[in-house]
Amino acid sequence: MKNWTRLDLNWILVILLAVFALAPLTYPGFFEASSGFLPAFNVANLSDAPNWQGMAGPVRGEGLLPYLLAWPFFALSGSGVVAIKWGYGLAFLAGALGIYAWTRRWLGTKGSVLSATVYTYLPWHLSTVYARGAYAEAWLWAFWPWILWAIDLARGQRLRNTLVGITAGLALLVATLWTQPGLATLALPLFIAYGVMAVSYTHLRAHET
Repeated sequence: MKNWTRLDLNWILVILLAVFALAPLTYPGFFEASSGFLPAFNVANLSDAPNWQGMAGPVRGEGLLPYLLAWPFFALSGSGVVAIKWGYGLAFLAGALGIYAWTRRWLGTKGSVLSATVYTYLPWHLSTVYARGAYAEAWLWAFWPWILWAIDLARGQRLRNTLVGITAGLALLVATLWTQPGLATLALPLFIAYGVMAVSYTHLRAHET
């Protein structure tokens, strides 16, 4: 039986391996991206964010949640740039930890550490932050792995795990819609398909045993 009380140091390893992706965020000033200083302006003006620039729309527009997550750092520092850099950093770490949590059941600890590292350093993941400066999309990269983890948890045999998985999954889906509704809506069918396949696989294994 697995000892759930034992500390899994691989969580720390996943964070340490993601450090190099966060390193540019520690440089003075703000990095040059397609969005410019727009994310920093948004977090500093929450009453008008995220569409104060007049680009509101269900597909192109961003939700307010990612700016709310960065706002405490703006309140502490008084700098929109500092707050957004903290937001990007937390999104990187949350995504890496989410991949580790999701794949650990399938790949084991070593494989899941590797998958978390690959996920962090995928070129299009890094370009979301450092090339396009798409702040809301960076948080989608953080939320999506945890949705997959919640789906796997919900299909378990224990009622408690099922309830936790369903609750967490629904909350995360709402969070993605409040982050970038256009991309979140496009991704929703993929999560539904994954959930159907996961449930089917569970029933198939149950019949085999």
